Amino acid sequence: MGNSIGVGAIVGLAFASSIYVWKSESFSVLQKIILYICIIFPPAQWLGILIMLIYNNIKVENSAEKVSERKVEQVKTKLDSSINSLTELRDKGILTNVEYYEKVAKIKTEKAKEDIQNSSEYRQLKSLRDSGILTTEEFNLKVEQISKNELKSLLKKIN
Repeated sequence: MGNSIGVGAIVGLAFASSIYVWKSESFSVLQKIILYICIIFPPAQWLGILIMLIYNNIKVENSAEKVSERKVEQVKTKLDSSINSLTELRDKGILTNVEYYEKVAKIKTEKAKEDIQNSSEYRQLKSLRDSGILTTEEFNLKVEQISKNELKSLLKKIN
């Protein structure tokens, strides 16, 4: 009787893990097929699930999109720390208010440029320009339009 409970538990766990694989969007079709075949030997299936989840997670974290996202965050953090440094210098009397506001305006302009260059619209336009659908002039006009729209939305937020 003890063996039948253990066998039933293993079969139940193998069935449950197969359903998990089937409904999960974390696996590619090929990975799902491999994991289904491994139902013959459930420990291999469970180990395969862990290995493939780790592999897919590493693949996503090292994708070009995630890497560029991390770079953008680093640039934003650097710009924010620059503004904080300027604020400290102004509070200590090393910078005048005029110098402070000029520097902060320059940093905020740079930050806005970064936001525009990392927007999905900019990437789409750049892709169209690179494929020859848009000319450089058209691309620049569209980027200007995006910049103006971004500026309008910033002004709305401020008001």
